[in-house]
Amino acid sequence: MKKILFVLTLFICALQLAGAQDKNSLRVGLGADYFDTSSESDSNPGWSYPSLFAEYGHRFNSVFSAVATINTDFRRYQREIGEHKFVLSVCGMARPFAKMDYLDRLEIGLGFAGQYRDFYDGGRLTMFEPGLDIPVRVYILDTAKFDLSLASYYRFFYSKGEGNGFRLYDINLAVMFGVKF
Repeated sequence: MKKILFVLTLFICALQLAGAQDKNSLRVGLGADYFDTSSESDSNPGWSYPSLFAEYGHRFNSVFSAVATINTDFRRYQREIGEHKFVLSVCGMARPFAKMDYLDRLEIGLGFAGQYRDFYDGGRLTMFEPGLDIPVRVYILDTAKFDLSLASYYRFFYSKGEGNGFRLYDINLAVMFGVKF
């Protein structure tokens, strides 16, 4: 955990040193996490839970940017088992249609995600899973000082045990509000 916070701090400092004004942004968001439990011991195929997001971003030019996102949510399944999830994601983002009217509001990315999960089932089990994050964002409002966007995050995590390998673990949908500085 300390290593990830240290890397995040270095990332933010490097972006601050390289940045000019109005290229940095802070976003907060509220959304829903669709969690696929079909591979778990739960009998329900999926659940939706509220999620909280915080994000720092730096725009390098009109096409490329980098973001660091922290996302957390609380889950309860099988009635007696609770789970808390904390995800840290660092992604490179691109606006593939930056020079086209109306399509310039689409932004997609690819990055690394690390997921910490705490289970509470009489005892406590904590695990870390590395993964990939594919964010997709559509800006509803994008001014010089503020932005409002709809974001979706597709997260693939490496699972051990049965069915080793990367699998789509969850999908997050969020409304994000940002301030540029």
